Amino acid sequence: MKKYVCFLLIFLFLLAQGVMPGVLANKEENLPANPFKDTASGKWFTEGILWCYKYGYMSGTGDEVFSPDAVLSRAMFVQILYTADLADEKYSKSSFFDVDTGKWYFNAAEWAYKSGYTSGTGNGYFSPDSPVTREQLALFLYNYAKSKGAKLTASSSLSKFSDRAKISSWAKTAVSWAVAEGFLAGTGDNMISPKAGASRAQSAVVISQFLKKYGIQWDDGKIITQRTCKVDGVIEYHALDKSGRTMRVTLKAWHNYGYGKVTKAATCTAAGIKTFTCSVCKSTRTESIKATGHKWDSGKVTKPATCTAAGVKTFTCSICKSTRTESINATGHKWDSGKVTKPATCTAAGVKTF
Repeated sequence: MKKYVCFLLIFLFLLAQGVMPGVLANKEENLPANPFKDTASGKWFTEGILWCYKYGYMSGTGDEVFSPDAVLSRAMFVQILYTADLADEKYSKSSFFDVDTGKWYFNAAEWAYKSGYTSGTGNGYFSPDSPVTREQLALFLYNYAKSKGAKLTASSSLSKFSDRAKISSWAKTAVSWAVAEGFLAGTGDNMISPKAGASRAQSAVVISQFLKKYGIQWDDGKIITQRTCKVDGVIEYHALDKSGRTMRVTLKAWHNYGYGKVTKAATCTAAGIKTFTCSVCKSTRTESIKATGHKWDSGKVTKPATCTAAGVKTFTCSICKSTRTESINATGHKWDSGKVTKPATCTAAGVKTF
């Protein structure tokens, strides 16, 4: 019973991520060491990310960072397909108003257009920085597989999705196919979320499974240059179809710093230090830890205010015991209704004392 409940919870979690459980890879052999500190081992997306990283289809967004929850842009997505196809076409003129010939994704965007994988987002625009939506991702993959001569007969009814009416007419066939293939699943509450941006983690899982079926199949590669902490590594892969195609992937030099250790604790007013040590070469780097700031208590009146003099309220930090004070306004006099202390006469004024 416990095993069944555990399986059910995992299944529901994967559905909420928009990935079918069948899309998850079996344990991959020869995956590279994980260089991303925001991609922990055992996560539903980790193997997909490392597979894409292994073959150079996806890389990090910064040092030791993959940003799995960030959305993948349209420019990034066509670059991945361009790389995976070993495309080397170079162009001199852009078919889109918003794709400059000097951009890093120019050739990939133009190649995708010329190959019939995309027609842009309308009116001569490609929208390279916009997120690739789930329905766009499905269409990209559908068109790519179709261009390779694949028989795309798989189809799944979309009637189970309450938001199926939001699927663009041009994407319905591709989304139906992607669902049938297991590349797309619901995102919870019986929704397919066709207009939602695909995250980098979701994209890595889908891309890894798609390319395993419809892309070039590679061997595990041969090390040309051993990667070290200071020298980029190079791995050469050979296509398994005996076509003679090869692909070289550069893996950037990378220190295996791990998660670091606090070597100087932050105080209320001073920053601390976290030190990272490379497990290979033992070199270190440091990161600053922000000062915690004081944690003041609710304060205590240490000098009561009087009618004419301000008082003092003292606050004590629960961590470092330092203190600060605040002034308490003088209360002001609270006069009674007064009493006649000298009655008025016919000719002389009286006095009322408060």
